[in-house]
Amino acid sequence: MSKTLPADCSKLILPDLEIIASDTKLFIRKSPKFSPGSFLQSLLSSVATGQGSLNQIASELKDRTHAAMARQSMHDRFTTKSTAFLMAVICDLMEQRFKPAGTALSGTGILRVVIEDASGLGFPKVNAETFPAHGNHHGKTAGVKIDLAYDLLSQTIISHSLEAATTQDTGCE
Repeated sequence: MSKTLPADCSKLILPDLEIIASDTKLFIRKSPKFSPGSFLQSLLSSVATGQGSLNQIASELKDRTHAAMARQSMHDRFTTKSTAFLMAVICDLMEQRFKPAGTALSGTGILRVVIEDASGLGFPKVNAETFPAHGNHHGKTAGVKIDLAYDLLSQTIISHSLEAATTQDTGCE
Protein backbone atom coordinates (compact mmCIF):
# COMPACT_ATOMS: atom_id res chain seq x y z
CA MET A 1 0.00 0.00 0.00
CA SER A 2 1.38 3.41 -0.92
CA LYS A 3 1.56 6.25 1.55
CA THR A 4 0.69 9.83 0.74
CA LEU A 5 3.12 12.29 2.24
CA PRO A 6 1.96 15.72 3.35
CA ALA A 7 2.68 18.52 0.90
CA ASP A 8 5.72 20.64 1.64
CA CYS A 9 4.18 24.00 2.42
CA SER A 10 7.30 25.45 4.04
CA LYS A 11 7.91 27.76 1.08
CA LEU A 12 4.45 29.34 1.14
CA ILE A 13 4.36 33.04 1.91
CA LEU A 14 1.31 34.52 3.57
CA PRO A 15 -0.24 37.07 1.21
CA ASP A 16 -0.67 40.73 2.11
CA LEU A 17 -3.66 40.34 4.38
CA GLU A 18 -4.29 44.09 4.60
CA ILE A 19 -4.80 44.28 0.82
CA ILE A 20 -7.03 41.20 0.75
CA ALA A 21 -9.07 42.54 3.68
CA SER A 22 -9.48 45.86 1.93
CA ASP A 23 -10.43 44.21 -1.39
CA THR A 24 -13.00 41.95 0.27
CA LYS A 25 -14.31 44.77 2.48
CA LEU A 26 -13.52 42.83 5.67
CA PHE A 27 -12.91 46.19 7.28
CA ILE A 28 -13.74 49.75 6.28
CA ARG A 29 -11.16 51.49 8.45
CA LYS A 30 -8.28 50.29 10.56
CA SER A 31 -8.98 49.58 14.21
CA PRO A 32 -6.64 48.88 17.12
CA LYS A 33 -8.99 46.03 18.14
CA PHE A 34 -8.96 44.24 14.80
CA SER A 35 -6.38 43.44 12.15
CA PRO A 36 -6.72 40.90 9.33
CA GLY A 37 -3.58 39.02 10.41
CA SER A 38 -4.68 38.81 14.03
CA PHE A 39 -8.18 37.77 12.97
CA LEU A 40 -6.80 34.95 10.82
CA GLN A 41 -4.36 33.77 13.51
CA SER A 42 -7.05 33.89 16.20
CA LEU A 43 -9.52 31.99 14.09
CA LEU A 44 -7.03 29.29 13.13
CA SER A 45 -5.69 28.97 16.68
CA SER A 46 -9.16 28.67 18.18
CA VAL A 47 -10.24 26.05 15.66
CA ALA A 48 -6.98 24.10 16.01
CA THR A 49 -7.41 23.87 19.78
CA GLY A 50 -11.09 22.94 19.48
CA GLN A 51 -12.08 26.09 21.33
CA GLY A 52 -13.78 27.88 18.43
CA SER A 53 -16.35 29.82 20.44
CA LEU A 54 -16.80 33.54 19.86
CA ASN A 55 -15.45 34.18 23.35
CA GLN A 56 -12.34 32.12 22.60
CA ILE A 57 -11.73 33.82 19.26
CA ALA A 58 -12.21 37.26 20.85
CA SER A 59 -9.81 36.25 23.65
CA GLU A 60 -7.23 35.07 21.12
CA LEU A 61 -7.63 38.35 19.23
CA LYS A 62 -7.13 40.33 22.44
CA ASP A 63 -3.88 38.43 23.11
CA ARG A 64 -2.61 39.53 19.70
CA THR A 65 -3.90 43.12 19.51
CA HIS A 66 -3.85 43.94 23.25
CA ALA A 67 -7.32 45.46 22.84
CA ALA A 68 -10.52 43.71 23.89
CA MET A 69 -13.33 43.00 21.46
CA ALA A 70 -16.78 41.99 22.67
CA ARG A 71 -18.25 38.62 21.77
CA GLN A 72 -21.07 40.37 19.89
CA SER A 73 -18.57 42.44 17.90
CA MET A 74 -16.75 39.25 16.98
CA HIS A 75 -20.06 37.69 15.93
CA ASP A 76 -20.75 40.70 13.70
CA ARG A 77 -17.45 40.05 11.85
CA PHE A 78 -18.65 36.68 10.54
CA THR A 79 -20.35 37.73 7.32
CA THR A 80 -19.99 37.12 3.61
CA LYS A 81 -17.08 39.58 3.79
CA SER A 82 -15.13 37.43 6.24
CA THR A 83 -15.88 34.38 4.08
CA ALA A 84 -14.61 36.25 1.00
CA PHE A 85 -11.46 37.21 2.95
CA LEU A 86 -10.76 33.62 3.98
CA MET A 87 -11.46 32.30 0.48
CA ALA A 88 -9.09 34.89 -1.04
CA VAL A 89 -6.35 33.84 1.39
CA ILE A 90 -6.93 30.17 0.50
CA CYS A 91 -6.84 30.99 -3.23
CA ASP A 92 -3.54 32.83 -2.85
CA LEU A 93 -1.96 29.97 -0.90
CA MET A 94 -3.31 27.33 -3.30
CA GLU A 95 -1.98 29.29 -6.27
CA GLN A 96 1.47 29.49 -4.66
CA ARG A 97 1.48 25.77 -3.90
CA PHE A 98 0.11 24.46 -7.19
CA LYS A 99 1.06 27.02 -9.85
CA PRO A 100 4.15 25.02 -10.94
CA ALA A 101 2.00 21.93 -11.53
CA GLY A 102 -0.60 23.97 -13.42
CA THR A 103 2.10 25.52 -15.60
CA ALA A 104 3.56 22.08 -16.34
CA LEU A 105 0.13 20.78 -17.38
CA SER A 106 -0.81 23.72 -19.60
CA GLY A 107 -0.73 22.86 -23.28
CA THR A 108 -1.09 19.10 -22.63
CA GLY A 109 -4.75 18.97 -23.61
CA ILE A 110 -5.85 18.40 -20.02
CA LEU A 111 -8.63 20.88 -19.37
CA ARG A 112 -9.29 20.45 -15.67
CA VAL A 113 -7.61 19.00 -12.61
CA VAL A 114 -9.77 19.14 -9.50
CA ILE A 115 -8.33 18.90 -6.01
CA GLU A 116 -11.01 18.27 -3.41
CA ASP A 117 -11.00 17.58 0.30
CA ALA A 118 -13.67 17.19 2.94
CA SER A 119 -12.47 17.46 6.53
CA GLY A 120 -14.43 16.96 9.70
CA LEU A 121 -14.20 18.73 13.02
CA GLY A 122 -15.96 17.97 16.30
CA PHE A 123 -17.85 20.73 18.09
CA PRO A 124 -19.03 21.13 21.68
CA LYS A 125 -22.40 19.44 22.32
CA VAL A 126 -24.20 22.80 22.58
CA ASN A 127 -23.94 23.05 18.77
CA ALA A 128 -25.74 19.72 18.21
CA GLU A 129 -28.97 21.33 17.00
CA THR A 130 -27.24 23.37 14.28
CA PHE A 131 -24.41 20.96 13.42
CA PRO A 132 -25.47 17.43 14.42
CA ALA A 133 -22.94 14.62 14.31
CA HIS A 134 -23.51 10.91 14.63
CA GLY A 135 -24.51 10.41 18.26
CA ASN A 136 -23.03 8.03 20.77
CA HIS A 137 -24.32 6.25 23.84
CA HIS A 138 -23.76 9.44 25.89
CA GLY A 139 -26.27 11.51 23.89
CA LYS A 140 -26.12 14.03 21.09
CA THR A 141 -22.84 15.09 19.54
CA ALA A 142 -21.94 17.99 17.26
CA GLY A 143 -19.60 18.34 14.35
CA VAL A 144 -19.01 20.00 11.02
CA LYS A 145 -17.77 18.91 7.62
CA ILE A 146 -15.86 21.41 5.50
CA ASP A 147 -15.55 20.70 1.78
CA LEU A 148 -13.37 22.57 -0.73
CA ALA A 149 -12.87 21.85 -4.44
CA TYR A 150 -10.14 23.73 -6.34
CA ASP A 151 -9.38 23.71 -10.08
CA LEU A 152 -5.62 23.47 -10.46
CA LEU A 153 -5.49 24.78 -14.02
CA SER A 154 -7.81 27.78 -13.73
CA GLN A 155 -6.62 28.45 -10.15
CA THR A 156 -10.17 28.95 -8.90
CA ILE A 157 -12.27 27.52 -6.13
CA ILE A 158 -15.05 25.50 -7.74
CA SER A 159 -17.08 24.90 -4.62
CA HIS A 160 -16.95 25.14 -0.86
CA SER A 161 -19.41 24.18 1.82
CA LEU A 162 -19.90 23.94 5.53
CA GLU A 163 -22.25 21.11 6.49
CA ALA A 164 -23.38 19.10 9.47
CA ALA A 165 -21.09 16.15 10.20
CA THR A 166 -23.91 13.77 9.30
CA THR A 167 -24.01 15.06 5.69
CA GLN A 168 -22.73 12.53 3.19
CA ASP A 169 -19.81 13.49 0.92
CA THR A 170 -21.23 14.31 -2.50
CA GLY A 171 -18.10 15.25 -4.43
CA CYS A 172 -17.61 17.90 -7.05
CA GLU A 173 -20.30 18.39 -9.69
